[in-house]
Amino acid sequence: MFSSGFLRALAGAVFCFCLCGAASASDAYLDNRLLAASSRGDTRIVKDSLLKGANIDSRDRLGNTPLILASDGGYQEIVRLLIEEGAAVNAMNVYGYTPLLSAVTNSHRYIASLLFKAGADPEIPNKYGTTPSMYIKTLGFFTMNEYAGLSGPALSSLTDDRPERRGAAGGLHNPVWREKFNRLLSEGKAKEAADILVKTAETGNRQAMFLLGSLLIERNNISSGISWLKKAADGADADILYETGRLLAGGSVPYDRDFGMACLKRAMEGGRAEAGAEYARLLLYGGSYAEAYPIFVSAAESGSLEGEFYQGYMLFAGKGVKADEEKGLSLINKAASGGYGEAEAFLGRLGLEDMIKRVASSSVGDRAMIKGDILSLNAHLIKGREGCDTYGLEEAFGGAYGVRRAEICYPGDGTVKAFYYMAPSADRDGAAYLKNTAGNAEFVFP
Repeated sequence: MFSSGFLRALAGAVFCFCLCGAASASDAYLDNRLLAASSRGDTRIVKDSLLKGANIDSRDRLGNTPLILASDGGYQEIVRLLIEEGAAVNAMNVYGYTPLLSAVTNSHRYIASLLFKAGADPEIPNKYGTTPSMYIKTLGFFTMNEYAGLSGPALSSLTDDRPERRGAAGGLHNPVWREKFNRLLSEGKAKEAADILVKTAETGNRQAMFLLGSLLIERNNISSGISWLKKAADGADADILYETGRLLAGGSVPYDRDFGMACLKRAMEGGRAEAGAEYARLLLYGGSYAEAYPIFVSAAESGSLEGEFYQGYMLFAGKGVKADEEKGLSLINKAASGGYGEAEAFLGRLGLEDMIKRVASSSVGDRAMIKGDILSLNAHLIKGREGCDTYGLEEAFGGAYGVRRAEICYPGDGTVKAFYYMAPSADRDGAAYLKNTAGNAEFVFP
């Protein structure tokens, strides 16, 4: 049995998922990063993107906001976080789906409860005339009063409250321990909630072991957290294996890469499609190109946007496969058209690099052509210094590299000088990389 000190520490972990006010500035790269993280349940990236200034109500190509994506996916902690930070609870995508309708159509009742209490309107229809309240009544799952009266949300963004979607990592409708855990959290009784969690984990319940391990890692009790996650993964289904593998092997400093990779591989073999893409991505970053490529191909053939992007990237860059830039770009464009944020960001970087190279190799006589080319890329002219063409690039390249403004100057001595003005959060290493291809251009930081 654990000591009271351990329970107090764990109780502190229960409420360590808070995010203080994010900056108001935003750029498209951060917005895309926030959207992608919200759609896959990555709380850490959601928090980091908001802290760096991402627009909390940014939109993807289908009009989805981060809150719509998280509500649809069942990521409760992200939904709670976005609501607390002021996300629009009645935003609609192009099909008229609000966060609440996305939640109820997927039986995410705790998320629906959060949204309802935050002011979500249950009578807003989608383009087909269906409202959240109509859907609830038609399916007969719950009454609106039950939605409004549900206790607090489950803690971890790594779990989903639709049992058939997340398997053993979900199941939040039924287990008695989880209902007690949620109720105690909603009442502010963190120590008692921690006690319930520990006692349940000690019985061998894999959901509880996984949640306990992830909380301990969040609290920086790495060794104990890894130990519980390994116990949870022993004999677990593909869903818990996937979440365990992603937690242990992902990130810039993996907690236990080898074990995490083994979990992802087992989850992939168990039919969890996302596990295959994650496993291949980590192989790619680890330099195992030949092993990663066929997994991405298989994922792409099954309709995975992530698979299409990474297969395209490997073809484009010639990593582990014969280079084919045309086919690679075709796949990357397909993934971007489907709204995959990393593909959109990649194309933005590629477009900006190409523009900078063309400006660097241009002459005074090319001024009109360069202006036309840049304006065709969604840039806009703004007032600048005399003898210079100044462009706002906020919408031109998806915020690539943090370049906000370009100033192309023609001082009258037959030369062309370029200045690129960077966002405060721009990566200086990225600017250094661009400078290698930009001739005598200057990159100006605030």
